[in-house]
Amino acid sequence: MNTDEINSARSALLQVAERLRQQATANQVENASRHNQSHQTQPGVSQLTTVQPDANNPPRISSSTAVGNAQVNEHRKLFGYAARGKQPKKGKSFAKQKVQTCSLKFVCLASRSAVKPPTTIKERTMLANAGLGDGTVTFHVDGNSSHLHEKLLEAFPKLFSAGYELFLFDRSGENSSFCHLKPPYLPKKLKEVAGQCKIYIKPLQKDLLDSNDNEDIEDDVGPLISCVVCETMVPMNLIDDHHQSIHDGQPKHKKKRAEPCIYNMLQKGDGGECSRSYEIKDALHNLVPTASHDEIDSALSNACGNADEAAEQLLALQDDENADDLEISTSTSLIMEKLSGNDQMDNSDETNRTLTLEDFRRDNVDESLSRQRFTVSREDGLDELKKDILGCYKSPQVKLRAKLRVKFEGEEGVGSGPVREFLLCAMKIVEDGVEKGGKPLLFFEGEEDHNVPIHDQALRCTGAFRAIGRIIGHSILHEGPVIYGLSPAVVQYWRVTANGIDDDSSLESLPLSMHDIPDIDLRGYINELENLPLDEVTPVELKDALAPYIFESGLDIDMLYRNRNLIIQGLVIYNVIHKRKRELDDIARGMNEVKLHAFIGECLPETLEVIFPISGKRRIAAEHVKDAVTFEESVGHEDTIMLFYQYLCDLEKYETGKPSITDLCCFWTATNNLPPRKSDLLVKFDDGQNLFPFAETCFMSMVLPTVHKSYEDFKKYMDIALNHGSMGLHHS
Repeated sequence: MNTDEINSARSALLQVAERLRQQATANQVENASRHNQSHQTQPGVSQLTTVQPDANNPPRISSSTAVGNAQVNEHRKLFGYAARGKQPKKGKSFAKQKVQTCSLKFVCLASRSAVKPPTTIKERTMLANAGLGDGTVTFHVDGNSSHLHEKLLEAFPKLFSAGYELFLFDRSGENSSFCHLKPPYLPKKLKEVAGQCKIYIKPLQKDLLDSNDNEDIEDDVGPLISCVVCETMVPMNLIDDHHQSIHDGQPKHKKKRAEPCIYNMLQKGDGGECSRSYEIKDALHNLVPTASHDEIDSALSNACGNADEAAEQLLALQDDENADDLEISTSTSLIMEKLSGNDQMDNSDETNRTLTLEDFRRDNVDESLSRQRFTVSREDGLDELKKDILGCYKSPQVKLRAKLRVKFEGEEGVGSGPVREFLLCAMKIVEDGVEKGGKPLLFFEGEEDHNVPIHDQALRCTGAFRAIGRIIGHSILHEGPVIYGLSPAVVQYWRVTANGIDDDSSLESLPLSMHDIPDIDLRGYINELENLPLDEVTPVELKDALAPYIFESGLDIDMLYRNRNLIIQGLVIYNVIHKRKRELDDIARGMNEVKLHAFIGECLPETLEVIFPISGKRRIAAEHVKDAVTFEESVGHEDTIMLFYQYLCDLEKYETGKPSITDLCCFWTATNNLPPRKSDLLVKFDDGQNLFPFAETCFMSMVLPTVHKSYEDFKKYMDIALNHGSMGLHHS
């Protein structure tokens, strides 16, 4: 309601109150008049006679008087109306008016030179442990600057000796930055300006974090728990220190229920064969934690006490989906190291543990999640298959860190084979793009080993580049194929931004090359400008050709006459990085859904070369394939074997437009490389009338036809199979 409506309602209520008061007064007058008439003396009776009231029969009040009084009382209850000077007394005083408050969200930063808010979990946790970070503070709305200052010091005591400034963070556009709020700092003013936004607090005189913040130990050390080794009661937050100092770091992870008694028996000094038996069982239990004690005893009994054979039996009992990732030779050597007392790991290896690709996979595959199911169809062709897969990776409900289970509609393949084929097809989307409207829709462009993401704002808005990042991270996490031939500048950009560095000086230090520019025309113009003598004026034709590129990159065209090197450097870094920055960042966000982007910032350069190898490493030598091949029945099939070897030599040439050994590996194993850990590639033979080979990717097996007698026929049908079947063409 506005002011006029309120005043109108108030006036109407006052008129009603006045009419009620007048009516009550009129009723009282009328009642008094009737009362006087009823008590007038009869004729001949003196009017001075006073009527004495009867105590047993008090005078009755007329009904009209009672009604009038009831109306007045009801009015007073409703409106609190009374004559001036006669306000009604109440038994209780009015409640004090509540003070109006407002709540503001703050983020207390640790550094005076902070240029952006904390974004990572590590940064937020570090601030929270130091008593900084996020917090909500409640103020009186009409409070002054001293009131606000006191409340902020209550929430963030470390500001007492440092002083502070308040900022808002502008996230719009690429030049996001802090915006300073000028004093005086009043709660009402800050609420009007910030609203629901966070207000960032920067210290003025000194940084608020120091080395002592990580060493402070609170008086409340937490609940006590029993050590699984010595059964000593230790505060829960100090249990790791207890294991390191007392037990040499051995029981860092929780042991199984029967192991404490094993350790206790060994500590008591029980020697001889009994102690040796416990050591073997303990080592086997550490090697195969899922094995029960009965299974360990049975394995040792069947192996006649041989630890190596028992380990092989126990590993064979594990899930077949995990058994491929275990190496028996390494396992048995670990047992012997355990028994010989050499079970302590090198400190440097422990320090660099997170820098290896194997540890990245182990730490980020979530075993607790149910398997992520992918159901796709390739019955409608390769293009539809790619679209189905890309749609899967665009869905935010897909659990990338869970293990995969892939089903191709209309096919009976199960196990790791369909998984490898699925990841291979997904990576083909990254490298080759998809078909859209009869035209190829690419995600990367450029020369070999200088590929960069294309710049396409409309495509980026569909979430395609984030999906590409998810494909790359998902494939690397689950040991699928990798992407070859990226520009070193792109890889280093992801490495730099993973460490939170995104300033111009860092970007200018990237290993940029003229070959990283996909635009051939621009590259030619830059080469012409670079080769121009310093004392020669830039030709008008060259200036006109470069003008659109210079304006697009935001450079000053007059620099052509003053500093050509600056123009060249600006054009290169803009067309390689700045122009594609949003696409690069979207891919990085997609990769980081499995923590790959963060891992890129921490891993060793050698590991980075494994994740993003150059194109030259895609080429596989024929001799490497021959070393990995095992023939099921070589006797009687010598001619077909010779044809196969001759075909390998042709594939090794990697001729443009023709199949290669990489295509053979894709057809054979559903990966674009030889299988890891020296696994055998099995070759079988079909003595029937089939003309084409066919593959069983689950078992890394390929069946060759023996019907061909000439190399030309053998090569013809092998080429057809590799050209169409290396992407998973189903042969029924």
